[in-house]
Amino acid sequence: MAADLERLLASSAYRPVVDRTYGFDELCAAHTHVDTGRKVGSVVVRAPQAKRAAT
Repeated sequence: MAADLERLLASSAYRPVVDRTYGFDELCAAHTHVDTGRKVGSVVVRAPQAKRAAT
């Protein structure tokens, strides 16, 4: 099944639908939007990026 999904993504035959994107600090707003029942597609919450240590 994962191989099928990989093939579809590679061929652009599958395009995920993203309704909205929120930052991690907007997590409550993302939940509120989902709870309205009016979303079409997925709601994405971006995780904060880890800060890289200086080398």
